[in-house]
Amino acid sequence: MALWPVTDALGAGGAQSLLLAGLGAGSGATSPPPPPPPPPPSGSPVMTPLRTLMPIHLSGYAGRDFPPLSIDADEILGIDLGPALDPGDTLVAASLALLFYPVEAGQTNYASAIDGTAALIGTVAVQAIGRPPPGRYLLGFTCQTAAGRTIEIHSFFNATSLPNASV
Repeated sequence: MALWPVTDALGAGGAQSLLLAGLGAGSGATSPPPPPPPPPPSGSPVMTPLRTLMPIHLSGYAGRDFPPLSIDADEILGIDLGPALDPGDTLVAASLALLFYPVEAGQTNYASAIDGTAALIGTVAVQAIGRPPPGRYLLGFTCQTAAGRTIEIHSFFNATSLPNASV
């Protein structure tokens, strides 16, 4: 299983299914389960973003929003910047910057929802968000590439007390 499941922004994801792997080539034979993933390199950030967006658009607005987030939630949100990379190009982790602010006027205590600093796990930029005040927020990232380009991708989420929001 990967260090973090990539989801389709619907809050789905989870353990890797071994059902098909055990079916073999239709003969009823079973194969052993895949080996466990290697441990992360020493000093690497270990996070498990449950909400990782794969953007539809490669610059600016990602083309989809994160699902609603409960105002009582502590969550790690991520956006995969990889699709915006040119072939052979890489991201410069030291240049990663967070974009986070309320879309609606009047929010003044929103910065307290930022938990720690943004990090890059592979090509996925992640940020922990904890107990955001109610409202609509922009969350995104900018990052330089080794070739000198700047990638900026953002999305939105609603922080709400409604029961259909993820906790």
